Amino acid sequence: MGAGALNGYGGGYEESPAGLKRGGGWDRELKGVSYLIMYANGKWGGYGPGTHTGRGWRIQDYSLVGIAGRVIPAICHHIEYQLKDGGDGLTIKLIHRDSIESPLYPGNLTMEQRIVRLNQQSKTRLEQMALVAAMTRTAATPNQTIDPNGIIHVPVTLEGTFYLALVGIGTTKVEPEPYFESYYFIVDTGSSVTWIQCEGCNPCFYQKAPLFPYRKSTTCSESLCDSKGQCEFGICEDSKCTYTVEYVNAITKGDFGFEKFTFNSDDGGIEAFDHLRFGCGLKQSNFDFGLVDPMQNEIAGILGLGRGPTSFPNQLQLSDFSYCLRPWYHEGGVQEVSTFLRMGNDARFQDGQTVYTTPLDPRDSHYLVTLEGISFQGVRLPIEASAFARTPDGKGGCLLDTGSPWTVIQRKEYDIVKSAMRTYFLDFNVALIPLGQGLLDLCYINPNQQGIPYPSMTFHFQGADFEIGPNQLFLNLVDGFCLAVLPHDLDLFSVLIGNHMQTNRRFVYNTDLNSLAFAREDYKLAS
Repeated sequence: MGAGALNGYGGGYEESPAGLKRGGGWDRELKGVSYLIMYANGKWGGYGPGTHTGRGWRIQDYSLVGIAGRVIPAICHHIEYQLKDGGDGLTIKLIHRDSIESPLYPGNLTMEQRIVRLNQQSKTRLEQMALVAAMTRTAATPNQTIDPNGIIHVPVTLEGTFYLALVGIGTTKVEPEPYFESYYFIVDTGSSVTWIQCEGCNPCFYQKAPLFPYRKSTTCSESLCDSKGQCEFGICEDSKCTYTVEYVNAITKGDFGFEKFTFNSDDGGIEAFDHLRFGCGLKQSNFDFGLVDPMQNEIAGILGLGRGPTSFPNQLQLSDFSYCLRPWYHEGGVQEVSTFLRMGNDARFQDGQTVYTTPLDPRDSHYLVTLEGISFQGVRLPIEASAFARTPDGKGGCLLDTGSPWTVIQRKEYDIVKSAMRTYFLDFNVALIPLGQGLLDLCYINPNQQGIPYPSMTFHFQGADFEIGPNQLFLNLVDGFCLAVLPHDLDLFSVLIGNHMQTNRRFVYNTDLNSLAFAREDYKLAS
């Protein structure tokens, strides 16, 4: 039939029962950024707190339906579609912003330079997460599930250690050339709105790629208000449903619409999903992606993977998603191993893995678990479970966040952890690095580079123990090491588990059952 590739280097494909199959000819721009995409219409069978093995998960299939709309020739063409069914899963390659593959790669920084950079990103991310918590914590009572329909003004990751994805959108060209435009999106699990800067926006942030030409796309359709002037999502303005997403210091506004999204598949072909809701960004202000030269920006929008109904996985009716984050550095200082976000039936464990499960809090728009205590070297620290508990007004709790580099703990409990660490290292010939050098809160000089057995720590979740190994708890410097945990003084959450502590673990989130499952996984294996 035709040809297609995300960056415009085509390879022929043909239709088959399994979808679009690669014919050959994929070229250089896809090296290192190709995708692994299949469509999923299934979900995990039930599981609750406890320990399981990777075998025997029961899959229950269900079908998907499209979203119909009214035909009005205005912002873009209107075509009705149904989402394809019959596939097994969906997997998106994630590109760490600081990896060699990233268009935002900052260069070969030293470990100390990276820590200073990550500390600033962590501070910015905490401000964003605090704003999220403040804006959403009153949305539900203790006995009421949160209604994400009302959460439109939600801050998401901007300067955090975010991940990127290369995504095709629209139908703006004629085969045999690729029919879509390709853009880099920030992948964010804290946001439920997918949006992209559209042609004609004013004001806009600078991006190297041309703005999305939605008027030329034959698969773009409007999201219109109903006869009562109301919208299922967003606010009705001039008969169209509009969105607003606020950040700490930035904002995007535009029109909701529906569009075709295209991804590379694991066999070199492409997989497309029609009529997905997205935001056509027409007003963007005060965006800063932390680039030395903003004129090198290649980010065009956000891919929302949060818990709200407009999020990408929820539109595809994929209740499960999974990831295994790779360390963002290795001996050479930069990440080279790929990370993948897997959804639907692709979100599964390997045979033989020991899997632990714990409940997710259904009242929150983020992914919170119940933390009952912390152990250091196998001994429970003197911290009551109430220190981490959620309060009736939505404060406290323990959340997992891939946009934050470090784990942060409220200062009172952090000081107990820090005291245990300092006592442990008194037995070794190491010296504290003074604060104020831009590094982490607890760092040591190890001048003789002696082999020190790092201590272990465990977070006791409800029904499951999360054991934290040395590689997730510490960072090695040229002549020392740091504890990769920081204190915070916010009361909106107790503990935030950042992406460094999540590395080398497979996490599977089930939003239907409000469950989180996790298991150890070697980063050298396929993710």
